[in-house]
Amino acid sequence: MLVGLILAIVLIAISFGLFQLLRTPATDTSAQPDPSTTIAGSSTTSVPATTSTSTTSTTIAVDPFPPVGNPLDLSELALVADGIGPIAFGTPEAVAAGQLISTFGDPDEDTGDIVSTGEYGACPGDEVRVLRWGPLAIVLRAGLFVGYRTDLTYGGVADAPSTLLSTLSGLRLGDSIERLEEIYNSESLSVDFEVDDDLTEVFRLTRIADGRLLLYGPISGTTPTERVLGIYAPDACNR
Repeated sequence: MLVGLILAIVLIAISFGLFQLLRTPATDTSAQPDPSTTIAGSSTTSVPATTSTSTTSTTIAVDPFPPVGNPLDLSELALVADGIGPIAFGTPEAVAAGQLISTFGDPDEDTGDIVSTGEYGACPGDEVRVLRWGPLAIVLRAGLFVGYRTDLTYGGVADAPSTLLSTLSGLRLGDSIERLEEIYNSESLSVDFEVDDDLTEVFRLTRIADGRLLLYGPISGTTPTERVLGIYAPDACNR
């Protein structure tokens, strides 16, 4: 009985030893990559090359008009319906521009030949040339002097002699509406106020006998203390 028990214990020990020798070690998978995991490759961002561009301003060359004659006194250059003093509409452009250059010097602006879009009273589509000295601008068309405007909004008012130009009766830029009416309301002349197509308030000076428009221009309002902002000849488009 005792011998059998000992034999059983020995057999169990031998079986356990064989089991340990024959057992396959478990594989450590912790260091293996998970086949279900995708490692994203590094992405490369392409930055497009920038191109530096520069613009070159182009100045349109115009042939300047030479001075003509001696400088005129401002009192000779009255703003009237048919021109500026002795420089009547229809005067050759070189003579008209030359006389004003002799008086005021080189213009502050010379557009050269341009196609009008209606500025300065010219017809849209007309080929014109505009010269400006401070608030005074003249319009040339087809080789002739055909129009003018004086306007405080054109700039250069502070130091431009042309700011002092006046009508034959003495109206100047900046004068009050009260003075405008004192000068012109009479049995032969009429001053009326209206709003033009640009929604600008303007005065209109007409001759009562035939209703002819003599001068007109923008104003700051119609009360006595408001001001005359511009004095225009009738538009060149209608001449």
